[in-house]
Amino acid sequence: MRVCSGRKMKKIWFFFAFCFLGCATKEDLSKLEFRIYNLETQIRQLRENQENTSSQLKKFDEKLNRISSYNEGELNALKEVLSSLKADQQEKAEVLQKLVLKLGTIERNLNEVEKSIKDLKEAKTAPPPSPPPPPRTEQPPLPTDPTELYRLALETFRQEDFQKAQQLFSQFLSQFPNHELASNAQFWIGECFYKQGDYERAILEYEKVLNRYPKSPKVPAALLKQGLSFLALGEEMTGQYLLQKLIKEYPTTPEAELARQKLPSPKKR
Repeated sequence: MRVCSGRKMKKIWFFFAFCFLGCATKEDLSKLEFRIYNLETQIRQLRENQENTSSQLKKFDEKLNRISSYNEGELNALKEVLSSLKADQQEKAEVLQKLVLKLGTIERNLNEVEKSIKDLKEAKTAPPPSPPPPPRTEQPPLPTDPTELYRLALETFRQEDFQKAQQLFSQFLSQFPNHELASNAQFWIGECFYKQGDYERAILEYEKVLNRYPKSPKVPAALLKQGLSFLALGEEMTGQYLLQKLIKEYPTTPEAELARQKLPSPKKR
Protein backbone atom coordinates (compact mmCIF):
# COMPACT_ATOMS: atom_id res chain seq x y z
CA MET A 1 0.00 0.00 0.00
CA ARG A 2 2.81 2.37 0.77
CA VAL A 3 4.45 1.65 -2.55
CA CYS A 4 1.23 2.29 -4.45
CA SER A 5 0.58 5.57 -2.62
CA GLY A 6 4.12 6.62 -3.39
CA ARG A 7 3.61 5.89 -7.04
CA LYS A 8 0.39 7.95 -7.15
CA MET A 9 2.07 10.87 -5.47
CA LYS A 10 4.97 10.69 -7.88
CA LYS A 11 2.61 10.51 -10.85
CA ILE A 12 0.65 13.51 -9.61
CA TRP A 13 3.84 15.47 -8.99
CA PHE A 14 5.25 14.67 -12.40
CA PHE A 15 1.87 15.46 -13.99
CA PHE A 16 1.80 18.92 -12.51
CA ALA A 17 5.46 19.35 -13.37
CA PHE A 18 4.86 18.55 -17.00
CA CYS A 19 1.73 20.64 -17.06
CA PHE A 20 3.63 23.50 -15.57
CA LEU A 21 6.32 23.13 -18.14
CA GLY A 22 3.71 22.86 -20.81
CA CYS A 23 5.33 20.02 -22.70
CA ALA A 24 4.34 16.79 -20.82
CA THR A 25 2.49 13.98 -22.64
CA LYS A 26 1.01 10.66 -21.53
CA GLU A 27 3.85 8.80 -23.22
CA ASP A 28 6.40 10.79 -21.26
CA LEU A 29 4.58 10.00 -18.03
CA SER A 30 4.53 6.29 -18.84
CA LYS A 31 8.26 6.26 -19.53
CA LEU A 32 8.99 8.15 -16.36
CA GLU A 33 6.81 5.82 -14.33
CA PHE A 34 8.56 2.77 -15.83
CA ARG A 35 11.95 4.19 -14.96
CA ILE A 36 10.83 4.84 -11.38
CA TYR A 37 9.58 1.27 -11.11
CA ASN A 38 12.89 -0.08 -12.39
CA LEU A 39 14.79 2.02 -9.88
CA GLU A 40 12.65 0.77 -7.01
CA THR A 41 13.17 -2.83 -8.17
CA GLN A 42 16.93 -2.34 -8.33
CA ILE A 43 16.96 -0.79 -4.86
CA ARG A 44 14.99 -3.74 -3.47
CA GLN A 45 17.38 -6.23 -5.11
CA LEU A 46 20.38 -4.35 -3.75
CA ARG A 47 18.93 -4.55 -0.25
CA GLU A 48 18.33 -8.29 -0.62
CA ASN A 49 21.86 -8.77 -1.95
CA GLN A 50 23.22 -6.76 0.95
CA GLU A 51 21.36 -8.96 3.43
CA ASN A 52 22.66 -12.14 1.72
CA THR A 53 26.18 -10.76 1.68
CA SER A 54 25.98 -9.89 5.38
CA SER A 55 24.78 -13.41 6.16
CA GLN A 56 27.59 -14.96 4.14
CA LEU A 57 30.14 -12.70 5.77
CA LYS A 58 28.88 -13.74 9.19
CA LYS A 59 29.17 -17.45 8.30
CA PHE A 60 32.62 -16.90 6.83
CA ASP A 61 33.71 -15.05 9.97
CA GLU A 62 32.48 -17.93 12.16
CA LYS A 63 34.30 -20.46 9.98
CA LEU A 64 37.45 -18.35 10.07
CA ASN A 65 37.30 -18.24 13.88
CA ARG A 66 36.93 -22.03 14.04
CA ILE A 67 39.91 -22.51 11.70
CA SER A 68 41.98 -20.04 13.69
CA SER A 69 41.15 -21.83 16.95
CA TYR A 70 42.03 -25.22 15.43
CA ASN A 71 45.30 -23.93 13.98
CA GLU A 72 46.25 -22.41 17.31
CA GLY A 73 45.74 -25.75 19.07
CA GLU A 74 47.68 -27.60 16.39
CA LEU A 75 50.47 -25.02 16.59
CA ASN A 76 50.75 -25.51 20.36
CA ALA A 77 50.93 -29.27 19.87
CA LEU A 78 53.70 -28.85 17.29
CA LYS A 79 55.58 -26.58 19.67
CA GLU A 80 55.41 -29.26 22.38
CA VAL A 81 56.68 -31.92 19.96
CA LEU A 82 59.51 -29.64 18.84
CA SER A 83 60.48 -28.92 22.45
CA SER A 84 60.53 -32.65 23.21
CA LEU A 85 62.68 -33.34 20.14
CA LYS A 86 65.16 -30.65 21.16
CA ALA A 87 65.46 -32.12 24.67
CA ASP A 88 65.94 -35.62 23.25
CA GLN A 89 68.56 -34.34 20.81
CA GLN A 90 70.46 -32.63 23.61
CA GLU A 91 70.40 -35.81 25.71
CA LYS A 92 71.71 -37.87 22.78
CA ALA A 93 74.43 -35.30 22.17
CA GLU A 94 75.57 -35.62 25.79
CA VAL A 95 75.63 -39.43 25.55
CA LEU A 96 77.59 -39.22 22.30
CA GLN A 97 80.12 -36.88 23.89
CA LYS A 98 80.63 -39.32 26.78
CA LEU A 99 81.13 -42.19 24.32
CA VAL A 100 83.68 -40.14 22.36
CA LEU A 101 85.61 -39.40 25.56
CA LYS A 102 85.52 -43.07 26.56
CA LEU A 103 86.67 -44.12 23.10
CA GLY A 104 89.55 -41.66 23.33
CA THR A 105 90.63 -43.20 26.64
CA ILE A 106 90.50 -46.71 25.17
CA GLU A 107 92.51 -45.62 22.13
CA ARG A 108 95.16 -44.03 24.36
CA ASN A 109 95.41 -47.21 26.43
CA LEU A 110 95.66 -49.33 23.29
CA ASN A 111 98.35 -47.07 21.85
CA GLU A 112 100.24 -47.34 25.12
CA VAL A 113 100.11 -51.14 24.94
CA GLU A 114 101.24 -51.18 21.32
CA LYS A 115 104.06 -48.75 22.11
CA SER A 116 105.22 -50.84 25.06
CA ILE A 117 105.26 -54.02 22.97
CA LYS A 118 107.05 -52.23 20.14
CA ASP A 119 109.69 -50.90 22.52
CA LEU A 120 110.21 -54.39 23.90
CA LYS A 121 110.59 -55.81 20.40
CA GLU A 122 113.16 -53.16 19.50
CA ALA A 123 115.01 -53.74 22.75
CA LYS A 124 115.18 -57.45 21.97
CA THR A 125 116.36 -56.97 18.39
CA ALA A 126 120.02 -57.18 19.34
CA PRO A 127 120.69 -60.74 20.45
CA PRO A 128 122.22 -61.09 23.91
CA PRO A 129 125.76 -62.38 24.12
CA SER A 130 125.84 -66.11 23.88
CA PRO A 131 126.72 -67.87 27.11
CA PRO A 132 129.74 -70.11 27.06
CA PRO A 133 128.83 -73.52 25.73
CA PRO A 134 128.25 -76.08 28.47
CA PRO A 135 130.54 -79.05 28.61
CA ARG A 136 129.54 -81.60 26.08
CA THR A 137 127.71 -84.52 27.51
CA GLU A 138 125.94 -87.28 25.80
CA GLN A 139 122.28 -86.25 25.37
CA PRO A 140 119.61 -88.85 24.80
CA PRO A 141 117.94 -88.47 21.43
CA LEU A 142 114.77 -86.39 21.43
CA PRO A 143 111.46 -88.16 20.80
CA THR A 144 110.30 -88.08 17.21
CA ASP A 145 106.65 -88.36 18.20
CA PRO A 146 105.13 -84.84 18.73
CA THR A 147 103.08 -85.90 21.74
CA GLU A 148 106.11 -87.43 23.44
CA LEU A 149 108.27 -84.38 22.72
CA TYR A 150 105.60 -82.06 24.13
CA ARG A 151 105.24 -84.24 27.22
CA LEU A 152 109.02 -84.20 27.76
CA ALA A 153 109.11 -80.38 27.48
CA LEU A 154 106.23 -80.00 29.93
CA GLU A 155 107.83 -82.40 32.41
CA THR A 156 111.09 -80.46 32.17
CA PHE A 157 109.18 -77.24 32.94
CA ARG A 158 107.60 -78.82 36.02
CA GLN A 159 111.09 -79.79 37.18
CA GLU A 160 111.84 -76.02 37.01
CA ASP A 161 114.53 -76.43 34.38
CA PHE A 162 113.02 -73.49 32.52
CA GLN A 163 115.88 -72.88 30.11
CA LYS A 164 115.90 -76.46 28.87
CA ALA A 165 112.08 -76.55 28.79
CA GLN A 166 112.09 -73.44 26.61
CA GLN A 167 114.49 -75.13 24.20
CA LEU A 168 112.31 -78.25 24.04
CA PHE A 169 109.12 -76.26 23.37
CA SER A 170 110.95 -74.28 20.68
CA GLN A 171 112.13 -77.57 19.14
CA PHE A 172 108.52 -78.78 19.16
CA LEU A 173 107.34 -75.66 17.29
CA SER A 174 110.19 -75.98 14.80
CA GLN A 175 109.34 -79.59 13.96
CA PHE A 176 105.55 -79.47 14.30
CA PRO A 177 104.37 -75.87 13.64
CA ASN A 178 100.83 -76.94 12.65
CA HIS A 179 100.24 -79.40 15.46
CA GLU A 180 97.15 -78.94 17.63
CA LEU A 181 99.45 -78.37 20.63
CA ALA A 182 101.45 -75.62 18.89
CA SER A 183 99.60 -72.78 20.67
CA ASN A 184 100.17 -74.51 24.02
CA ALA A 185 103.88 -74.86 23.29
CA GLN A 186 104.10 -71.16 22.41
CA PHE A 187 102.37 -70.24 25.68
CA TRP A 188 104.77 -72.38 27.72
CA ILE A 189 107.73 -70.66 26.08
CA GLY A 190 106.37 -67.41 27.49
CA GLU A 191 105.96 -69.11 30.86
CA CYS A 192 109.61 -70.19 30.82
CA PHE A 193 110.76 -66.57 30.47
CA TYR A 194 108.17 -65.39 33.04
CA LYS A 195 109.45 -67.89 35.61
CA GLN A 196 113.00 -66.65 35.03
CA GLY A 197 111.93 -63.03 35.62
CA ASP A 198 112.49 -62.00 32.00
CA TYR A 199 109.12 -60.25 31.78
CA GLU A 200 109.94 -58.31 28.64
CA ARG A 201 110.72 -61.46 26.66
CA ALA A 202 107.70 -63.18 28.22
CA ILE A 203 105.41 -60.38 26.96
CA LEU A 204 106.69 -60.88 23.42
CA GLU A 205 106.16 -64.65 23.57
CA TYR A 206 102.61 -64.25 24.93
CA GLU A 207 101.95 -61.78 22.10
CA LYS A 208 102.75 -64.55 19.60
CA VAL A 209 99.96 -66.65 21.13
CA LEU A 210 97.48 -63.78 20.64
CA ASN A 211 98.55 -63.04 17.06
CA ARG A 212 99.22 -66.52 15.67
CA TYR A 213 96.54 -68.50 17.52
CA PRO A 214 93.62 -66.09 18.19
CA LYS A 215 91.14 -68.98 18.66
CA SER A 216 93.34 -71.01 20.98
CA PRO A 217 92.04 -71.83 24.48
CA LYS A 218 95.36 -70.42 25.73
CA VAL A 219 94.44 -66.86 24.69
CA PRO A 220 92.85 -65.92 28.07
CA ALA A 221 95.92 -67.25 29.91
CA ALA A 222 98.25 -65.35 27.57
CA LEU A 223 96.33 -62.11 28.19
CA LEU A 224 96.46 -62.68 31.95
CA LYS A 225 100.20 -63.36 32.06
CA GLN A 226 100.93 -60.51 29.66
CA GLY A 227 99.06 -58.12 31.95
CA LEU A 228 100.87 -59.47 35.02
CA SER A 229 104.20 -59.07 33.22
CA PHE A 230 103.51 -55.39 32.57
CA LEU A 231 102.52 -54.93 36.22
CA ALA A 232 105.78 -56.58 37.27
CA LEU A 233 107.66 -54.07 35.09
CA GLY A 234 105.83 -51.17 36.78
CA GLU A 235 103.63 -50.46 33.74
CA GLU A 236 100.43 -50.31 35.78
CA MET A 237 98.23 -48.56 33.20
CA THR A 238 99.11 -51.05 30.46
CA GLY A 239 98.85 -54.03 32.78
CA GLN A 240 95.45 -53.00 34.14
CA TYR A 241 94.17 -52.33 30.63
CA LEU A 242 95.07 -55.88 29.53
CA LEU A 243 93.42 -57.38 32.62
CA GLN A 244 90.25 -55.36 31.97
CA LYS A 245 90.30 -56.51 28.35
CA LEU A 246 90.54 -60.13 29.54
CA ILE A 247 87.54 -59.65 31.87
CA LYS A 248 85.50 -58.01 29.11
CA GLU A 249 86.22 -60.55 26.36
CA TYR A 250 86.39 -63.75 28.47
CA PRO A 251 84.31 -62.92 31.58
CA THR A 252 83.50 -66.50 32.64
CA THR A 253 87.02 -67.96 32.48
CA PRO A 254 89.16 -68.75 35.55
CA GLU A 255 91.74 -66.31 34.17
CA ALA A 256 89.14 -63.50 34.29
CA GLU A 257 88.48 -64.28 37.96
CA LEU A 258 92.22 -64.04 38.70
CA ALA A 259 92.34 -60.75 36.78
CA ARG A 260 89.55 -59.32 38.97
CA GLN A 261 91.58 -60.20 42.06
CA LYS A 262 94.65 -58.44 40.66
CA LEU A 263 92.83 -55.23 39.76
CA PRO A 264 92.47 -52.57 42.47
CA SER A 265 89.01 -52.06 43.93
CA PRO A 266 86.93 -49.16 42.48
CA LYS A 267 87.51 -47.07 45.63
CA LYS A 268 91.28 -47.25 45.19
CA ARG A 269 91.28 -46.34 41.49
